[in-house]
Amino acid sequence: MELNYRRNGGYYYPALSLDGEGQILYLEKYGRMRLKFLREEKNGMYMGMLLDGSLMKHLLKIQEAADQRLDKLTMSLAKAQGASEMLKEQDPMRWVGLMNNIQAQAEEIILQEIIYN
Repeated sequence: MELNYRRNGGYYYPALSLDGEGQILYLEKYGRMRLKFLREEKNGMYMGMLLDGSLMKHLLKIQEAADQRLDKLTMSLAKAQGASEMLKEQDPMRWVGLMNNIQAQAEEIILQEIIYN
């Protein structure tokens, strides 16, 4: 691997760039949470991935896995706890409270399994 340098003032800096293949990629909630975790808790891993160009790919992979897991967990927890369409029609406030609780449970599981692992 060849590393190029560029001069800025009296100093030479490595000419690093993120490989996005010309695409503009955005990090959403879970990708940003993983980035923050890596920066603060796993700085060596963060710097290694940043320097070898694999950081963005890793963050997007984590983001996609977390989104998919959230959908599956939400559906299975809703089914297990009885948050059905019939409950939604009969007692909307109870259904909303139940769904908020389910969402919080699913997010906590995702944080422990995917983001902070």
